[in-house]
Amino acid sequence: MSDGTLWARVGSDGTLLASSGITAVNRFGNGRYNLTTNRNISGSSVIATINSAGGDDPGPGSSSILVGEVDGNTLFVRTATPSASSPGHVDDDRPFSVAIFS
Repeated sequence: MSDGTLWARVGSDGTLLASSGITAVNRFGNGRYNLTTNRNISGSSVIATINSAGGDDPGPGSSSILVGEVDGNTLFVRTATPSASSPGHVDDDRPFSVAIFS
Protein backbone atom coordinates (compact mmCIF):
# COMPACT_ATOMS: atom_id res chain seq x y z
CA MET A 1 0.00 0.00 0.00
CA SER A 2 1.41 3.33 -0.98
CA ASP A 3 -1.58 5.60 -1.07
CA GLY A 4 0.03 8.29 1.06
CA THR A 5 -0.40 9.75 4.50
CA LEU A 6 -3.70 10.48 6.19
CA TRP A 7 -3.59 12.87 9.14
CA ALA A 8 -5.77 14.90 11.47
CA ARG A 9 -5.61 17.46 14.23
CA VAL A 10 -8.55 16.95 16.59
CA GLY A 11 -9.87 19.16 19.41
CA SER A 12 -10.66 17.66 22.80
CA ASP A 13 -14.38 17.91 22.01
CA GLY A 14 -13.93 15.84 18.84
CA THR A 15 -13.87 18.79 16.44
CA LEU A 16 -11.86 18.00 13.31
CA LEU A 17 -9.57 21.06 13.20
CA ALA A 18 -7.54 20.09 10.13
CA SER A 19 -7.13 16.88 8.16
CA SER A 20 -6.26 15.02 4.99
CA GLY A 21 -8.02 11.72 4.29
CA ILE A 22 -9.89 11.71 7.61
CA THR A 23 -13.48 12.65 6.97
CA ALA A 24 -15.17 12.60 10.39
CA VAL A 25 -14.61 12.27 14.13
CA ASN A 26 -17.12 10.81 16.57
CA ARG A 27 -16.43 11.47 20.27
CA PHE A 28 -18.47 8.80 22.05
CA GLY A 29 -17.22 9.02 25.63
CA ASN A 30 -14.59 10.64 27.81
CA GLY A 31 -11.34 10.42 25.86
CA ARG A 32 -12.79 8.06 23.23
CA TYR A 33 -12.93 8.91 19.57
CA ASN A 34 -13.60 7.08 16.29
CA LEU A 35 -12.02 8.63 13.20
CA THR A 36 -13.47 7.76 9.79
CA THR A 37 -11.03 7.62 6.88
CA ASN A 38 -11.59 7.90 3.14
CA ARG A 39 -9.97 4.50 2.47
CA ASN A 40 -9.09 1.18 4.07
CA ILE A 41 -6.31 1.57 6.64
CA SER A 42 -5.87 -2.12 7.52
CA GLY A 43 -2.17 -2.92 7.81
CA SER A 44 -1.14 0.75 8.01
CA SER A 45 1.29 2.30 10.49
CA VAL A 46 -0.18 4.83 12.91
CA ILE A 47 1.29 7.46 15.23
CA ALA A 48 -0.53 9.86 17.54
CA THR A 49 0.26 12.40 20.20
CA ILE A 50 -1.48 14.71 22.64
CA ASN A 51 -1.17 18.35 21.51
CA SER A 52 -1.82 21.75 22.88
CA ALA A 53 -5.05 23.52 22.04
CA GLY A 54 -4.47 27.08 20.90
CA GLY A 55 -1.16 27.30 22.72
CA ASP A 56 -2.52 26.04 26.04
CA ASP A 57 -0.49 23.19 27.49
CA PRO A 58 -2.91 20.37 28.34
CA GLY A 59 -0.43 18.95 30.86
CA PRO A 60 0.85 15.38 31.05
CA GLY A 61 -1.13 12.89 29.03
CA SER A 62 -0.98 9.87 26.81
CA SER A 63 -2.82 8.46 23.85
CA SER A 64 -3.39 4.86 22.92
CA ILE A 65 -4.47 3.71 19.48
CA LEU A 66 -6.24 0.69 18.10
CA VAL A 67 -6.50 0.45 14.32
CA GLY A 68 -9.36 -1.07 12.33
CA GLU A 69 -11.39 -2.59 15.14
CA VAL A 70 -14.66 -1.03 14.03
CA ASP A 71 -13.98 -1.64 10.33
CA GLY A 72 -11.16 -1.06 7.84
CA ASN A 73 -12.00 2.64 7.53
CA THR A 74 -12.20 3.47 11.24
CA LEU A 75 -9.44 4.32 13.71
CA PHE A 76 -10.09 4.29 17.46
CA VAL A 77 -8.17 6.81 19.58
CA ARG A 78 -8.26 6.88 23.37
CA THR A 79 -6.78 9.84 25.23
CA ALA A 80 -6.02 9.69 28.92
CA THR A 81 -4.44 11.49 31.84
CA PRO A 82 -2.44 8.76 33.59
CA SER A 83 -1.58 11.06 36.49
CA ALA A 84 -5.28 11.54 37.36
CA SER A 85 -6.17 11.33 41.04
CA SER A 86 -8.71 8.54 40.55
CA PRO A 87 -9.44 5.86 37.93
CA GLY A 88 -12.67 7.68 37.05
CA HIS A 89 -10.62 10.60 35.70
CA VAL A 90 -8.09 8.62 33.66
CA ASP A 91 -10.09 8.70 30.40
CA ASP A 92 -9.94 12.40 29.59
CA ASP A 93 -10.85 14.53 26.58
CA ARG A 94 -7.54 15.78 25.16
CA PRO A 95 -6.60 17.45 21.86
CA PHE A 96 -4.49 15.15 19.69
CA SER A 97 -2.90 14.66 16.30
CA VAL A 98 -2.73 11.41 14.36
CA ALA A 99 -0.98 10.27 11.17
CA ILE A 100 -1.67 7.06 9.26
CA PHE A 101 0.94 5.82 6.80
CA SER A 102 -0.52 3.51 4.19
